[in-house]
Amino acid sequence: IIYSYYRYQRYTLYNSSLSNFKSKTVNANDVNFDAAILPPVENVGVNIVNSNLGNFNRFERTSVDSMKTVSYRPQFKLDYLANSGVGVSTSRFGTGMQGGIMGIFSDILGRNQIVANLAVNGEIYDFGGMVGYVNQKNRISWGAGISHIPYVTGFREIVQDQIDNNGTPVDVINDRTNLIRTFEDQVQVFGSLPFSKVHRFEAGGALSRYSYRIDRMSNYYTYDGFYVGSDRSKIPLSQASNEFGVPLNSFTLMQTSASFVGDNSINGLTGPLDGFRYRVGALFVGYPYFIRGYEANSLYRSQNQGGFDINQLSGSKIAVFNFEVRLPFTGPKKLAQIPSRFLISDLNLFVDAGLAWNENSKVKFSGQPTYQIVNVLDNQGNPIFDDQGAPVTTATTNERVPAVSLGISLRVNLFGALILEPYYAIPFQRKDLGGKGVFGLNFAPGW
Repeated sequence: IIYSYYRYQRYTLYNSSLSNFKSKTVNANDVNFDAAILPPVENVGVNIVNSNLGNFNRFERTSVDSMKTVSYRPQFKLDYLANSGVGVSTSRFGTGMQGGIMGIFSDILGRNQIVANLAVNGEIYDFGGMVGYVNQKNRISWGAGISHIPYVTGFREIVQDQIDNNGTPVDVINDRTNLIRTFEDQVQVFGSLPFSKVHRFEAGGALSRYSYRIDRMSNYYTYDGFYVGSDRSKIPLSQASNEFGVPLNSFTLMQTSASFVGDNSINGLTGPLDGFRYRVGALFVGYPYFIRGYEANSLYRSQNQGGFDINQLSGSKIAVFNFEVRLPFTGPKKLAQIPSRFLISDLNLFVDAGLAWNENSKVKFSGQPTYQIVNVLDNQGNPIFDDQGAPVTTATTNERVPAVSLGISLRVNLFGALILEPYYAIPFQRKDLGGKGVFGLNFAPGW
């Protein structure tokens, strides 16, 4: 038997076996309908409610005729504001900040909701936002939304180029990274049919308009391999289309989606503590932060050639594996290793792995891809020669190898408003790090 006992201004749970209680026979017809109150009979402090009930006749009566029935008219009011994310990154091209704010509005019954989310990533064209409406009056929930979201991808290439040196043209080798921003402007409708508290079916459709922006970060070298300098520039879409061999014109798509979702997870300190979550449906690879230690910004800074580069993280198909061992580190006394009322955290050991490939890629399960030395060609397809008459070469490959990292992280719950995850990861394919690890910071709860 488990029962609660109130004393010292708090409730305490007690448990005891049935044998510790003395049984007493009672008459089934003995029923006492006298009014009574729960103990303690003697109140401590000011008892406002019972005092007013004892002087009920002193208060003015409200006439029934003065009341009238009016129809319910839902009105939206702000439920709460929250930060949808915050972060800082830096590279040779400058420092950028990102952050966002999310607001949820609803009526008093919660049947109608409006969700608005705004985010910016340091530059005005990285601004994103979403506004959605959800109707939860009936069993089938439905809604609609509009959004503007920028997605960032990129690839690295080595080409012959020419730069100006105080009015004198100089032939150089350009080791450049092309950042391709895809802007998605979307109108969508969606619905959800629950089968139980755990399982539901989701479906939706959308009309999307896509456009592009190309930014190029170039590292210039002489034919002998000496570093000359670097710059960043915006590339016209017509020029990028000619260079990439792919038209970058704006276009419109219609999309449909359907998935079966299960979720009976129980939240812990910084992530689920028990239960399961799954989603059976198509995965859209819009965010590349699946594998800690392989962030795009750190790969941009690498000047090594012939090793694992950003091309290994881009593809039309992906596979991702994540494994964590989580230890409640600081928090409630009965759950965490170190009791704390203010610092809530989990200590995690993790293994991340992923693979990206295309139709013409060769998947190889090894530490590094095998590169082939090929001649660098000019715009006419002819080999380029250096000042000594030797052909300029570069390393290329069509092999794709898995990216694997091992590390430790600490997820911290900041007063229930934000989850921070500083981590230290050892990316095994990152030979440019010389076997060392990298520090990073995520802004997301445990999956």
